Amino acid sequence: MKQLPKKSEYKILVVSDTHGDNRLINQILKKEPDVDALIHCGDVCGVLEGVLDADIPVYAVAGNCDYSGSYPESLTVKIGYYNIFINHGHRYHVDYRDDLIFYAGKEKYADVVCFGHSHVPQNLTEEGMLLLNPGSVARPRQIPRKGTYAILSITEDALPTAKLKTIG
Repeated sequence: MKQLPKKSEYKILVVSDTHGDNRLINQILKKEPDVDALIHCGDVCGVLEGVLDADIPVYAVAGNCDYSGSYPESLTVKIGYYNIFINHGHRYHVDYRDDLIFYAGKEKYADVVCFGHSHVPQNLTEEGMLLLNPGSVARPRQIPRKGTYAILSITEDALPTAKLKTIG
């Protein structure tokens, strides 16, 4: 895996539930050319390395539609000063509640929890922890049904923030 260089500010592309449509990720990378890394929160349904149009680190986890062993079930990565817990969320029932994934993040000492599965974007802070679901790039379930992703901003002098965006 390509390593993320040390810097004072990071811009991370966060996606989930692409279900094999890497074309959409590449479309976003053209729109957001200065991202430092990609976090994929599962349901990749294929491979990411070698098919993306950017030479950036990729942190990906398995979703409920990914083949067993294709990606780890979860990852905790440190970017800058902050711990980021990445999990698809299906085992934490994120379709119905966010408390279970919140407590999983606390157990991992996470500052940010990135997850997917529900195909509905979410960006909220609970007790200082950012809970970020970028929604689905390929199969959105919210109204209007536009594919969504997130840009996670990490700086030395502020808590991590995220902005949800639509494709197109």
